[in-house]
Amino acid sequence: AAPIYAVQAMTADLAHAGSRALLLGPSPSAALERAHSTAANVSPRTPPCFLLHAEDDGVVKVENTLAFRAACVRAGVPVEMHLFAQGGHGFGLRGTVGKPVAAWPELFLSWARTQGFG
Repeated sequence: AAPIYAVQAMTADLAHAGSRALLLGPSPSAALERAHSTAANVSPRTPPCFLLHAEDDGVVKVENTLAFRAACVRAGVPVEMHLFAQGGHGFGLRGTVGKPVAAWPELFLSWARTQGFG
């Protein structure tokens, strides 16, 4: 799996407010938040993960990725994480020109090869 600058949590402190409201409604219970927070649901059956985030992401807090990585480590799930100081949100491929985050596709391909893909 490769969650890239992904919303991992549905708690009010971490979630993207718009996503949280659209997915869970205006006043979700703690149980509903937990059920839809991927980090809270990582288990040994979770596939190996490649995580990527820019620390200057103004849309999705980088703490989402940090929490997901910590959950993977606790569950013994192989995880590789790359954080970049700059990149913002939604950088994809075109938004990386001239920035260190431009290295992410090669990092992903290297990781994928270690997982037996290609």
